Amino acid sequence: MNLKPAHFSDLYSVETRNTAKLAAMARADTVHGGASALVLAERIDKGSKLPFEHSVFRHGFADNASASEIVNHVYSHSTGRPCERFEGWECSECGNAHLGKDSAFACCAPCEDSENELAEVESDE
Repeated sequence: MNLKPAHFSDLYSVETRNTAKLAAMARADTVHGGASALVLAERIDKGSKLPFEHSVFRHGFADNASASEIVNHVYSHSTGRPCERFEGWECSECGNAHLGKDSAFACCAPCEDSENELAEVESDE
């Protein structure tokens, strides 16, 4: 399956959207230079006052990750491409957006147990 990056606004909950948005900001820092995502993450983790456009980050992040953890992961694993763990990915079969590649791969993947049961039923007939 070839997965496509999904825009953070396509994700289903506020926490997953926040996670993907902060990861995208950190990726932009690594590509274009700067440290705006790191400064924002430090403000979020300290509980400092945030500018209005970033006030949505008060709702938290997916997987109980801290803002610093997300930014540090993206900074240390950055290749200029979307982060496999903290950015949105679209399932190639159904088109649903998921946080992280693993979740998107698991979306429409057949379960091994159900395949084995189907093979057993067919062999009994």
